[in-house]
Amino acid sequence: MSVIQMTQSYVRWMIRRDLDSVMAIEKEAFGQYAWSQEEFLIALRQRNCIGMVAERNEEVVGYMVYELHKHRIELLNFAVRG
Repeated sequence: MSVIQMTQSYVRWMIRRDLDSVMAIEKEAFGQYAWSQEEFLIALRQRNCIGMVAERNEEVVGYMVYELHKHRIELLNFAVRG
């Protein structure tokens, strides 16, 4: 009989201290095409831009950055740890 361990993941607003983890995932996912930290900060300073992270066991395992528009949402960046 095997035991399956369930871990709970959840999504929350991105905060500044998440940036190191987000940058590591970004570089792993996109290599030379990765956003710089400055590009993240510029995007997230926009009034209609939202950053979210996925967290499991108190570790950031993914993120997304999107823009809210009147009739649509535009996904700007999205990655999960492999």
